[in-house]
Amino acid sequence: MGIGRGEVEGVPETIEPPQGKVRASDRRRRAEGLVTLTALIVITALAFGIWLSWYPGQVVHDKRDDGWRITGITVVLVIAAAAAGWRRHVDIATMAIPCVLTVCFAWFASSYDKDDGLSSLGATLMFLGSTMGVRVVASLARRTRNWIQE
Repeated sequence: MGIGRGEVEGVPETIEPPQGKVRASDRRRRAEGLVTLTALIVITALAFGIWLSWYPGQVVHDKRDDGWRITGITVVLVIAAAAAGWRRHVDIATMAIPCVLTVCFAWFASSYDKDDGLSSLGATLMFLGSTMGVRVVASLARRTRNWIQE
């Protein structure tokens, strides 16, 4: 008997997985992904609320604290992205953090008294910048973990 096109001797052309069965490791990975997604959503929303959501005009304001607010939220989100990358959830971090950050920014910008029309540009730039930054940080954390474990 010869080997037919697309077949290896004794092995069928396609092997179909058993129907309705999900491996325990797949379920665990999905559960870990869901936990990571939930944690990133909560952390990002809380970080925005703590660092950026208060309107400077409502309190005695000094321009010197603006840099600290940006630095504070950046540090928090870098740590969150690195933790997600370390857990090998780079794609989840790349989608969750920028989306939540942009939604929070858009909500805050819509309540701002002066509507100069730049909030949509700001939201777009925030989304693009945070997507690139989160991707780099999470990927570096994942590669570092892989390098350490080799």
